[in-house]
Amino acid sequence: MRVTNKQMLNLVTRNVSVSSNKLLKAQERLSTLKVVNRPSDDPISMRGILDYRKRIASIDQYVRNIASAKTRVEVTESNLEKLHELLNTAKDIAKGSLGEDEFGRHMAAEQVGNLYDQIRDIGNARLGGSYIFAGHATDTLPFTKDEVTGEVTYNGDDGEQHTILGEGMTLRINAHGDEVFTGDGVADGENIFDALKDLKDELESPVSDTGAIQDLIGRFNKGITQVERVLSQQSAAYKRLDQTEDYWNYLKFKFENVLSNTEGADEAQVTVELKAQETAYEMALASATNVLQRNLLDFLR
Repeated sequence: MRVTNKQMLNLVTRNVSVSSNKLLKAQERLSTLKVVNRPSDDPISMRGILDYRKRIASIDQYVRNIASAKTRVEVTESNLEKLHELLNTAKDIAKGSLGEDEFGRHMAAEQVGNLYDQIRDIGNARLGGSYIFAGHATDTLPFTKDEVTGEVTYNGDDGEQHTILGEGMTLRINAHGDEVFTGDGVADGENIFDALKDLKDELESPVSDTGAIQDLIGRFNKGITQVERVLSQQSAAYKRLDQTEDYWNYLKFKFENVLSNTEGADEAQVTVELKAQETAYEMALASATNVLQRNLLDFLR
C-alpha cells in the first residue's frame, strides 16, 4: 500500500504531539513530585487519593476542635482550683473564729467579704468574650450581686456544651454555675455564696454562736466536695481530649504516609524519566524536520 505524503506528515505530527505530551507530564511529575496530578493520570488511584485527602481534612478539623476544647477545659480547671483554694480559706477562717473575740471576728468578717467578691469574680470568668460558667447563656453575666441585700443571683442556665471529637463522638467540656456555685439541682448541693454570706453575718454578730459556726464548717465541706466533683469531671475530660488528640495525630500520620506512597514520585526516577522523554521529543522533532524538508524539496521539483 502506498503511503502518501499527507499520511506521513500526519504520522510525524502525531508522534511529535505524543512526545510533547509525555514530556510535559514528566516535567509536571518532577515539579510536583507526584505521579498522579489529575484523575486522567490514574482514575483508580485518584479515587483512593481523594478519599485519603478527605479523611486527613476531617482529622484536621477534629484536632482543631480538640485544641479549642482543651483551652476551655484548662481555663475552667484553673478557675475551679482557685475556687477550691478560696473555699478552704473560708473554712479555715470559720474554724479560727471559734476562739476569737468580737474584734477578731469582725476582722475575719472582712476577709470573708473579700473572699465573697473573689469567688463571684471566678463565677464571672470569661474566655474569648464568653462566660465559661453561664451554660448556654455565654453572653450573659452569670452572677450579679444585690448591693442592698448582698445576695448573689445566677443568671445563666444549666446548658451543656459539647465538642465533636470524631464521627459520632462528642464530649461535654463545660461546667455551669448551678453545679459549681449554687448547688441547685445537685444531690446534697450547697450554695457557696449563701454559706459565705451566712458566715460573714455570723462573724459580725455581737455574740459568737459556736453551733452555727460548726454548721457552716460542714457546709463549706459540702461546697468543697461539690467543686472537687466538677474538677474531677473536667480533669477526666481533659485526659480524654489528650488521648483522642494523640489518636488522631497518629492516624493522620498513617494516612499521610499512604497518600504519599500512592501519589508521590521518586525524584531520581522521575528525573531519569524526564531525560528519556526529552531525548524522545528531540528525536521526534529531528524526524519531523527531515520529513518536512524532504517533502518540501519534492514539491519544489
